[in-house]
Formats: sequence, structure tokens, C-alpha cells
Amino acid sequence: RDKFELVYRRTTSAPNEQWQMDHTLLDVMILDDRQQPVRPWLTIVLDDYSRAIAGYAVSVSAPTAEHSALAFHQAIARKRNPKWVVSGLPDVLYSDHGSDFTSTRIEHVCLDLHVRLIHSRVGVPQGRGKIERFFGTVNTELLADLPGHITEGHPAPTPKLSLAELDSAVEGFVATYNDRTHSELGASPRTAWIAEGW
Repeated sequence: RDKFELVYRRTTSAPNEQWQMDHTLLDVMILDDRQQPVRPWLTIVLDDYSRAIAGYAVSVSAPTAEHSALAFHQAIARKRNPKWVVSGLPDVLYSDHGSDFTSTRIEHVCLDLHVRLIHSRVGVPQGRGKIERFFGTVNTELLADLPGHITEGHPAPTPKLSLAELDSAVEGFVATYNDRTHSELGASPRTAWIAEGW
């Protein structure tokens, strides 16, 4: 493991073979329902094979099993946008050891749907590189252009967006991301997901 871990990356062979799910605290300030400034969280479900985003959820509170279940539900379901085709059930749901991912709620959801729930090893984040890369893309390409963007070394920004407005911005970004060419794939995530017959 010590010799090969940095160069070995597990690859999947088909869409919906494995989905990754994780959260990140976004570098943007928004206004909550009481018009108070808050820093929101983003939960993402990513298809490992195609890098397509299958589902997401934004929240003003720290991640919970409920937020994870909502993002997973959106990932499974057919979307209202006919271009957002990623749906179905994965064989494996891969996540870290966050308390929401190790909760009985997520465990029961996966058991009911016959999805294997696998957690990365504690202190070994390499298997989550694809989803971490997407979070970096969100921060540099989406959030940098939004009002309330947090920039290190600068004063705290004035929040202007509501949670609903941020949600709309994330949905638009996901649609763009899924349809543009991915540098490692040589095709868009949407094309890579559809190409295998889904």
C-alpha cells in the first residue's frame, strides 16, 4: 500500500457502477431565511465512471443524514431537465466516515435499494480525488463569480444571495459541467454516461 497508493487509482468500467458522495463548506456567504449571513454546505453525488454529477443538495446547516438522503434521492430519480440524464441505482455508494454517511438512515436506504455502502479508509483520502477535484472546480469557476464569494486575505464579503438563488446557480453549473468536455475523459461527462447504453 505504501509503495503504490499514490500512483494507483481505482477505475470503474461502467456508469452507475460506483457513485461517490461527499460534502464541502462553500467559499461563499449567503442570507438564510432570517436574513442572517451564513456559509452554506454542498453535498454532491458523482458517477465515478463518467464524472457526471448525479445529484446534489445545498444547505445552510451542517450535513446530516437527511441532507445526504435527499441528495441521493435526487441522484436516483429522473430529472425535470431532459438534458440531465444521470439517474438509476449505483452498485456501490462510496463515501468517507462522516457521521451522516455512517448513520443507520443511510445504511437502511442502501440496504432497501440493494446498494453496497463502502467507506474510504480513515486517513486515506486518495479514493475521493474525483469528487474533491469537482469541489475545487465549483470554488474556482462558480463561486468566484457570485456575490458573497469569500477570498482569503480579504474582508468578509456582504452576502446577497438566498439559498434558493444559490441552489439555482449550482443547478445551472451542474448542467454546464455535465455537458462540457472533461480533460481526463476527452468527452463530456454526459456523453460518457450515455455512451454505455444508459
